[in-house]
Amino acid sequence: MRNTRIEVNLTRLENNYRHLRQIHAQGRIMTVIKADAYGHGLLPIARFLQTLGQDLFGVALVEEALALRTGGVTGRILVLGPPPQGSREVYAAHGIEMTVPSLPHLALAMGQPGDPEISAHLKLDTGMGRIGFQEPHLAELLSRLNHPGRLRILGLFSHLAESETLSSDFSEQQRTRFNTWLMRLRELPALTQAQAHLANSAALLRNPDFHYDFARVGHGLWAPLDFEPAERAPEANAHLLPVMRLICPVTHVKTLSEGDSVGYSRTYRGQAGEVIATLPIGYGDGFPRALSNQGRVSLRGVPFPIVGNVSMDQTTFSLGRDPRVSIQVGDEVVLLGDPPQEPGLSEVARTAGTISYQIMTGLNHRIPRIYLYQGREVPEP
Repeated sequence: MRNTRIEVNLTRLENNYRHLRQIHAQGRIMTVIKADAYGHGLLPIARFLQTLGQDLFGVALVEEALALRTGGVTGRILVLGPPPQGSREVYAAHGIEMTVPSLPHLALAMGQPGDPEISAHLKLDTGMGRIGFQEPHLAELLSRLNHPGRLRILGLFSHLAESETLSSDFSEQQRTRFNTWLMRLRELPALTQAQAHLANSAALLRNPDFHYDFARVGHGLWAPLDFEPAERAPEANAHLLPVMRLICPVTHVKTLSEGDSVGYSRTYRGQAGEVIATLPIGYGDGFPRALSNQGRVSLRGVPFPIVGNVSMDQTTFSLGRDPRVSIQVGDEVVLLGDPPQEPGLSEVARTAGTISYQIMTGLNHRIPRIYLYQGREVPEP
C-alpha cells in the first residue's frame, strides 16, 4: 500500500465549520463541496458535515449531487452550475435544487402541465460575467415569473468577483446591484419568501452587510483565505486552520559526485558530497511541476529545497552537504502542511504561480486520503 497520503483533519474541519457558522448572524451557511470537496473527498466530507447538523450543500454538477444522494446524503443540495438540457426529471426525482441563470433555462425549469414540481434558485449576474440574468432580462423575467408553472423559487443569488481583494470596491458595487435585483424580484408573490445569498467565505469574514439569508462557504472550510493585502485580512481569518496535509516517504538517498545532475533536462547541477533524497510523488499525482527548483519540503520541521524538475512520479530534494543532517529510506517529509515550519497552502500556490484552490483540487486520487479525528485515524466517514 502506498505510504504517500493526504491526511484530512476532521477536527480542524469541524473547527472551521463552527467558526464560519458562528460569524453569520443566523448561523446559516451553505457548505460548498464541489470538485471532490476541494480535493478532500466528496462523500466523506458531506457525511461528516451532516453529523454536525449541516443540511444545505452546494456542488457544481448534477453528477456530484447524484453521487451525494447515492451515498446517503439526505440534506438539501443546490447545483450551482446551469442545468443540462433534459435534466429536469433528474432534479425532480432526487430532490435536487436547480440554478436557473437564463430565460432558456427558466423555460426548462418551469416544465409542462403535469410535470413534478422542482425547486430552484435564480442566478443574477452582478459583475462576475459568467452566467446569470442580466439587467436587460429583468422585464421578461418578471413577466414569466408571474406564472411560474411547476417551479418553486427558493433562492436568489449572485457571485462576487474579487471579494478577497480588500483594496477594491467592486464587491460593494456588486452588492448594490444585487440589492436592486432583490427589490424588484421580491415584488412578485412567488418570490417574497425566496432567500438571498451573495457572500462567499471572504465576504462572510469581512463584512456583515454581505451575509443576507445565508452565506456560501468553500475555501474557508479548508484553510485560511489569501486576502490581499494580507496585513488587512479580517481577524476571523486567523482562526481558520489548514485541514489538508500531504506526506510522503523517502524512497531513495544518494550522495552526488562532482558534475552530477538531477532530473530531466539536467536543470540542477549538484556539488560533490551533496545528499539528494527522492520522493514517490510527481505531477502525475497533481503535485505541481512548477515547484521544480522552487519549492521546499519539511523533514522533522526543517526545510529543504526541491531540486531538479518534478517528474510524473518522482520528486527530489537536497539536504546539502552538512554531515549532521541524517536521512534514510522510509523517513517521512511534509510537502503541504502547517506553516511556517511546513510548506503552507498559500506558500505552495504562490511558489507554483497559481492559487490555493488549484493546489487543493489538483491533488488527485492516486494519493490516498486518510481521515483523522481528535488525533487518531478513523474510518472514512
